[in-house]
Amino acid sequence: RNDAEAVLSHPPTVRFLARLLADLGHGSPAYAGDTNPTFYALGRQDAGNKVIDMLREANDRAHIMLLVAAANEREQFANTKPTEETYDED
Repeated sequence: RNDAEAVLSHPPTVRFLARLLADLGHGSPAYAGDTNPTFYALGRQDAGNKVIDMLREANDRAHIMLLVAAANEREQFANTKPTEETYDED
């Protein structure tokens, strides 16, 4: 629990986890039109869900914190010139 609380109290780590969850397909449809790709997508999403569950044990708002971090990241990326570095600012 203390480790999860430490993770959630560090903004760069929260942003990193938000990017990781997006990469794992969290919140995206898993159906891919065929069995194997669908199962692959479901497995990736399940890994992300496990991370969220572990963080939620430490803080009920963990999922919301990650969603807000992801939204802020998307907004920042949309308002940044392509040559500027957009990650890991803290």
